[in-house]
Amino acid sequence: GTPTYMSPEHLLGDTLTLRDYQYLPNTYFFLDEVYRARLRDFREASQGTPTDYVAGDEVNENSLQVYVNDFNINNDPEQKARPGVAWVDVDGPVDERSGYVERGTWQRLDPDKDYTLVPQLGYIVLNRLVDDRYALAVKYRTVGEGGVGKQYGDTQGDTLRLKLIKARDPRPDFPTWNLEWKNVYRVSTGYSEGRKFDRDKIEIQIFEE
Repeated sequence: GTPTYMSPEHLLGDTLTLRDYQYLPNTYFFLDEVYRARLRDFREASQGTPTDYVAGDEVNENSLQVYVNDFNINNDPEQKARPGVAWVDVDGPVDERSGYVERGTWQRLDPDKDYTLVPQLGYIVLNRLVDDRYALAVKYRTVGEGGVGKQYGDTQGDTLRLKLIKARDPRPDFPTWNLEWKNVYRVSTGYSEGRKFDRDKIEIQIFEE
């Protein structure tokens, strides 16, 4: 289908048309499939706590570390990159199939400026460019029941052991494919700085071709 976003003439003065594949790429990522399965309708989350919310699975904010591998060893000293391996099921043995594991050196992203975590719903929003050719991985712990959570990944020692959430050059048959959100669209392109975006005055129409 083709989503078409239409705004009243008195607000923006034109109509913006977007294809379904013109979503905001490499920006929103679930940390695990369990969070994706629970957030079937984001409208429910915006109205309060989702009905299938599990408090123990909330992400401990202080535990999250996000890493990117650009597969360029020349900038490792500058980025303070560390050697490591990231794979999908970090609790199990490393799966050597394409898209299931990435090796190399990993730069840790700055939590104060590079990304935002939504701990209750288990996803992050990146504030910096991550190319399709890059890999993305995390280490985190859930809050758990009674304060005893489950940890995914380990950054102790000389080699990082991380949970892979984006393989490089992603394909639909990769297990991390669905962790990236493909339903977020930028509709304020060219919107003048300083003006408020009034969600009550924008009209959205969706057409299927």
